Amino acid sequence: MGIGTHNKVGTIIENNLIEFNGSHIQFHHGVYASGDSLKIRSNIVRHNSGYGLHLYSSIKNSVISNNLVYGQVLRAGIILACPDGGGKNTIVNNTIADNRVGISIWKGNGEKVVNNIIAATDEIITLTHGTEQVTINYNLCHPASDLQGPGGISNDPGFVDSSHGVYWLAPASPAKAGGSPEQAPGIDFWSRPTSSEKTHHFGAFPFEVQLCTDAARASWYYNWAYQNAPASGGSFVDFWQTP
Repeated sequence: MGIGTHNKVGTIIENNLIEFNGSHIQFHHGVYASGDSLKIRSNIVRHNSGYGLHLYSSIKNSVISNNLVYGQVLRAGIILACPDGGGKNTIVNNTIADNRVGISIWKGNGEKVVNNIIAATDEIITLTHGTEQVTINYNLCHPASDLQGPGGISNDPGFVDSSHGVYWLAPASPAKAGGSPEQAPGIDFWSRPTSSEKTHHFGAFPFEVQLCTDAARASWYYNWAYQNAPASGGSFVDFWQTP
């Protein structure tokens, strides 16, 4: 796996690029974590053999926010397994796209799933193993989900170029507004303070017009959001640089 931490309190996993880990779809994941009061935020998790965020076997009182999780083609982007009685975890303002399943919650009670973009090739959200009393609202789901709350929408997210791994919002994206500012984290993906005074966005990235230009990706390898090793002449793409 890319990162593993188990049965800890207060662990913070942030600002990591976690990609291409493992070869086994059951055991090899991007992040494999459990514990109490974890903060998993502003990571890019992509193309791992199993789950993107495998939050198992028990996680509670934790916040998963501002992450881009995509390309786990055989598993869910996020699996969240709670202890008996639920975990009261929050999954907020993540972009979870092009995984087989978006989010899978086990034994949930008191969980909140808010302000996310969830686009999957199979099911958007699954609630299993006795999950109940989960708040699912103000999410953009594609395709539509029967679990979507009244504040959510179902539409194509309108990414800049998801075929090349670019999940920033395009000018016509319906995800630019309509989220819940009350549930939003205090900072965005780029660590800038968010405001409760304006309509909030869905997903990990607020709309930034300059990111829609060709110039924003001019140094990338054939427009791909991937890294060539420096020894072969590539340069690191800093996804966490403030636009």
